Amino acid sequence: MGQSPPGVTIFDLHDEDEGRDGLPFIQGNAEFGARFPVPRKRCIRPLKIVDQGDFLISVRAPVGHTSRVNTPLAIGRGLAAIRFVGADSSFGWHTLNHVREDLGRVSQGSTFEAIGRTELRTLALGLPPLSEQRAIAAVLDSIDEAIERSDEVISATEDLRDTLLHELLTRGLPGQHSEWKVVSGHGTIPASWKVIRLGDVCDRPEYGANAPALPFDHNLPRYVRITDIADDGRLLSEDRRSADPKRTRGFELSVGDLLFARSGVSVGRTYLHRSGNGPCVYAGYLIRFRALPDVVLPEFLERWTRSQFYGRWVRSMRRSGAQPNVNATEYSSLPILLPSLAEQQGIADVLDSVDAAIERARDERHALHESRTSIAEALLTGRVRTASLCRQVHRWERNCDAEEHHEAKSWNE
Repeated sequence: MGQSPPGVTIFDLHDEDEGRDGLPFIQGNAEFGARFPVPRKRCIRPLKIVDQGDFLISVRAPVGHTSRVNTPLAIGRGLAAIRFVGADSSFGWHTLNHVREDLGRVSQGSTFEAIGRTELRTLALGLPPLSEQRAIAAVLDSIDEAIERSDEVISATEDLRDTLLHELLTRGLPGQHSEWKVVSGHGTIPASWKVIRLGDVCDRPEYGANAPALPFDHNLPRYVRITDIADDGRLLSEDRRSADPKRTRGFELSVGDLLFARSGVSVGRTYLHRSGNGPCVYAGYLIRFRALPDVVLPEFLERWTRSQFYGRWVRSMRRSGAQPNVNATEYSSLPILLPSLAEQQGIADVLDSVDAAIERARDERHALHESRTSIAEALLTGRVRTASLCRQVHRWERNCDAEEHHEAKSWNE
């Protein structure tokens, strides 16, 4: 069990004056990274130390989060360390994650959600023979590695999209421009592009409906609220709601309508309504802009709201106070670099193709997660033994390698 050292022995990890000879120190699961802990502090007289290869588990709310240890660490009271003896370490990691929900159930109902040494020591684990432990671990490790590769592909493709977005929105399509001009705040841009305001290329903006959210009804349009819009502009699938149709008449979204969040921590978020999202109406604290189709493409406007320029503009427009706010008049003043309709379409098409690749990768990652859950359940409960499954995994890995080679070849071309 972790133990918090005296505060006078703890310093910032990169403090040049103090604590340079201590160990990295973490207090709880808030410092768990994607794979390993990411310490922010250092302790010069640690009380509890964990080594590389150990596992960490949070023992205070939220109970049951886990992380591997890749370097010696000092740990505080929010954590416990686990080291498997007489069992395969990798198998121990997988089976610990499989049963950790039991710890969450044990901790519920108390004033302060937590578990102690007793709950950890009495946690029941299924332990097959060592050879089978290793085989199970090999299967699950293979799937985890595939998931990790998927995460790396998604991250790299998102980085590519962000780079392309900036280049395309400032330099245009490659090879199409030979003359340039300098625009204050935007740098060098194609000479044929215009600098316009959002309000110049849209109908009069409209605020959303003032109606309470009701349980979702499949016979009614979805009621889009400010909390339904993710940072990347997608509609969240959780907690869908509807609204009284009498109070939302006239607030129906058409394909191509662009919503802007006008208040709170979400101010600046945008959502472009597409046909695949079905019928929707929109709530207050959202502002609808409808593009003039003979001047600007809605898809191009939505891409502009993903740009660095837009992010800086929103930060400059936020008014300080309890509730940051940007109103319709202010949004109408948003400056935009505007190419021809044909080039707008070309830019949108390039970025759409990258987004489609990201979505395919996300779907594959989701399928891997689903498969891993069912395979782990079968193997770690003994319902399926490993011999036949290992043969299937090896065949699957060979197929994945062939598909990755073909995908890489297509990208290179």
